[in-house]
Amino acid sequence: MVGGVISDIYKTEERNTPMALFSGSVMVGTALGPLVSGFIAQNTSWRWIFYIQLISCGICTLTIILFFQETRGSVLLSRKAEMLNRWYEVREQRGYFMSVLSSEEAQSGTIHQRIRWKVKSDEDRRNIYSMIILSMYRPFRVLSPIICHEADKTKLTKL
Repeated sequence: MVGGVISDIYKTEERNTPMALFSGSVMVGTALGPLVSGFIAQNTSWRWIFYIQLISCGICTLTIILFFQETRGSVLLSRKAEMLNRWYEVREQRGYFMSVLSSEEAQSGTIHQRIRWKVKSDEDRRNIYSMIILSMYRPFRVLSPIICHEADKTKLTKL
């Protein structure tokens, strides 16, 4: 997911430094985690390891919610479509209809065509039950060729 977020935020030419910083922070975090946890456990109780982790995760989550912007294209398009539809609704309530009418339709004033924006990803979105089932099923489906291939290799070596 981090690669996708970085590719949303930065242009291709500018991605090297952010990806290097992310990769470095993952390596440093893996190395420093046991060291810091040992220091905390030595000076307090082992429960404080989890308390400090909970506090730091809460601060990071709050920071992300308050200061970061959405970068996913489908979400941005959905928000834009919703905003445009609200704008058109207000205009229509005031009596302004945004449509191109022929001259006789415009003179009669009886035909009004409503303009609404739709996003394909909103229409194709599944319900939560099917998404949970898919999330539980997909890892096994991806791993099954690997497991079957390993089983075939062990059968071949035994022959």
